[in-house]
Amino acid sequence: MDVGSSADGLLHISQLAADYVDSVADIVAAGQAVTVRVVSVDPVTKRIGLTMLDADALAAREERVSRAGDRGGDDAGG
Repeated sequence: MDVGSSADGLLHISQLAADYVDSVADIVAAGQAVTVRVVSVDPVTKRIGLTMLDADALAAREERVSRAGDRGGDDAGG
């Protein structure tokens, strides 16, 4: 993803939508312009982590992962 800098912008499939995404092509097309938010920056590897999730969906996902960690489980599965 071109973010207009010398760093690479990475948008993981899990950051495309709040629900499970089977295929990237179900959400976006090659060359399509999308709106993203920066969630992490790694100056060593020159990578920028991106998300298409809105703030509420991102917070809800982080809460689910946190609760799963508290139980000793994971958030995998559907």
